Amino acid sequence: MRDETIVRRGVVLRHRLLERNRKVLKEANEKGVLPTLEDSKCLPSYERPRREMHQKGYLRPKRHGGVRNVARNSRKNERGFTIFNGREVQHESGLEHDVSLMLQADRTVAELYSQKTVAKYQDDEGVWRKTIFDYLVVKTDGSHIGIAVKPERYRQRILKIFEQIAMSSEETQIDAAIFMSNAQATRARVANARSILWARIEANPTEVEGLQHFLKGRKSIEFWELYHYRAVGNWARKAAIWRLIDLGVLEPASEYERIDDLTYLTVNL
Repeated sequence: MRDETIVRRGVVLRHRLLERNRKVLKEANEKGVLPTLEDSKCLPSYERPRREMHQKGYLRPKRHGGVRNVARNSRKNERGFTIFNGREVQHESGLEHDVSLMLQADRTVAELYSQKTVAKYQDDEGVWRKTIFDYLVVKTDGSHIGIAVKPERYRQRILKIFEQIAMSSEETQIDAAIFMSNAQATRARVANARSILWARIEANPTEVEGLQHFLKGRKSIEFWELYHYRAVGNWARKAAIWRLIDLGVLEPASEYERIDDLTYLTVNL
């Protein structure tokens, strides 16, 4: 009985706090003043929105359109696929999966295809061979980039193949080729990519707009300072922070750094 009483009191106190926060924000908007750090702790919170099914039912993602098909997602190995912009993106290893997540989190990537581009080239002995790029990236500026994903020890071999492709008379569908390995797909960068992709789904537009308003006039800030009323576990504010990182409004000092509550962020407004 005592525990139930404590829970009820906690609910009442939280409701009163939310009402106070909404009142403070409304008064600040009416006065047209720039919110301070203390005001930011009084911004309203949001309940997690309920996900609703599409009116026409489940929309099946488009096939990846590559030259090879791999197995479905499995707990026994690293093969599987993810969904990016309504299309399947296949991966055959954990490294390919990590690189795929990093490419999806890149805001300059408009489309991502897996195992779609085939390039022909002549080796040192003059024999014609072909290679399949693991990913084809279509940038927002329209350029096509072929991505080869292999462990770092294969770098020199793959770069030599790139040179042979460039010297070949055969036309390719790409404007440039890039080699990516575990040296680029570090744990920190992959973790940041996962957070960005999560924020694209969960971020509340109103919360993002309120956070941008709070950041006006600032040059830099630490991640933890962006939480309001010290609610570290508030998912809505955290999603808004990561959404602004995705949009480039907030930028860490290094892209190789794991972004956490102590990360110093530059404000680009």
